[in-house]
Amino acid sequence: MHQTFHSLRFRHATWLELFFDLVFVAVIGVMAHRLAHTDHGEIHSEQLLSFFLVFVPAWWVWAGHTLFANRYDTDSVWQRLSTIAVMALVLVMSLFIKDVGGNGYPGFVLTYLAMQAVLTLAYFTAPQTTPAGDALARGMGIATLVGMVISSTSLLIGGQWKFMLLYAGIFAQLLLMAYLNDKARAFPVHREHLIERIGLFAIIVLGETVIRIVGSFTAREQYDIFDAIAAAAGFLLIVQVWWIYFGALYLLERAKRIQSGLLVLVSNLLLYVGIVFLANLTGHAINGDINPQTFSMLGVTGAVLFYLGKQIPYFMAYPPLRVPTVVNTLVCLGITVIATFLPRPEYSLLMMCFGMFVYVQLNLRWTIPLHNVDAYTLVEETD
Repeated sequence: MHQTFHSLRFRHATWLELFFDLVFVAVIGVMAHRLAHTDHGEIHSEQLLSFFLVFVPAWWVWAGHTLFANRYDTDSVWQRLSTIAVMALVLVMSLFIKDVGGNGYPGFVLTYLAMQAVLTLAYFTAPQTTPAGDALARGMGIATLVGMVISSTSLLIGGQWKFMLLYAGIFAQLLLMAYLNDKARAFPVHREHLIERIGLFAIIVLGETVIRIVGSFTAREQYDIFDAIAAAAGFLLIVQVWWIYFGALYLLERAKRIQSGLLVLVSNLLLYVGIVFLANLTGHAINGDINPQTFSMLGVTGAVLFYLGKQIPYFMAYPPLRVPTVVNTLVCLGITVIATFLPRPEYSLLMMCFGMFVYVQLNLRWTIPLHNVDAYTLVEETD
C-alpha cells in the first residue's frame, strides 16, 4: 500500500535533520581553515583548489541526503540509524581533510563513498509513495550508485587525475539526476522543507564566518582603529548577507517552477562558497596579512559567487524579475570591483558593505514590490 506522507500539507525539518546540519559545522570550519593562512600576503591556487576538492564532495553528501529526506523521510528507526551513520562518517572525513592532497586522500574518498553507499541503500529501500515516487527513488538510487562507482576509480589512479575522477562521479550523478527531471516533476519536492534546509545550511555557513571574524580579532594582542573598522565592516557585511538572503526567501517557498529542487541546491553551493570567501577576506583584513592582489581576488570572486548563487533561483523561477535581477547584480558587483581599488582593505570592506546595502534597497524597494509575480507563485492556503 502506498503511504501518503509525501502529501502532507506542511513539512518542516525534523530534530534529527537539524542535528545532521549542525554536524557539518565542524567540517566546514576545518575546510574553511585552508584559506585562513597566507604566504607573504598571498593565498596560493593550491589552497583554493584543495578547498574546493574537500568542500564540494562534503556538500554533495549533504545535498543528496537533503533531497532524499525531503521526499521519503518517515522518521523510521532505519532512517534515523542511516542518518546517524552519515553523521559519523562526516566526522571521520574531517580527519583526512588536512592532508587530502597526499596520504589523506584514500581515507577521504573511502568515507565519501561510504556515505554515498548509505544513500544508495536508502533510495533502494525507500518507502512506497506513488508510482511516480517509486520510479524516481529507483532512478535516484541508480544515479547515486553510478556516481559512486566512477568516483571509486580515483583510488586506483595517482596524480591529479584522481581528483578529476572523483569529480567525474559527482558530475555523472548530477547529470543522471537531471535526466530524471520529468519523474522529479511528477513527484515534486516539498518546497517549504527544501528552502528551510538550504536556509539552515546558510545559517551554519554564516555562523562560521562570524567565528572567523571573532577569532581573527581576538587573536590580536594589540588593536588599532583599522582593526576595529575591519571587524565592524566584516560583521556588517555578514549581517547584510543575511538580510539579502532571507529577505526574499519566502518567494522560493512558493515558486511554482521549483519542483525537482536540484537547481536550488546547486546554485546555493556557489552562495556558500562565496560567503566563505568573504569571511576569510574579512579575517585577513583584520590580521593585515593579505596583499592587495589577493584581497581583490577573494573579494571579487566571493561577491560573484554569492550574487550568482543568490540570484539564479529567482531568475529561473520568476521571469518578471529577470531584468531587475541582472541590473541589481551588475550594480552591486560594480561597487565591489571599485572597492578593491581603495588604498586600504578596511576601506574596501566598508565600500563592499555599501554595495550590499544598495542591493538590499534595490531588492526590497524596486525588484519585489514593483513587479507582479502572482502568475508564478503558489497561492497560500488558509484554514
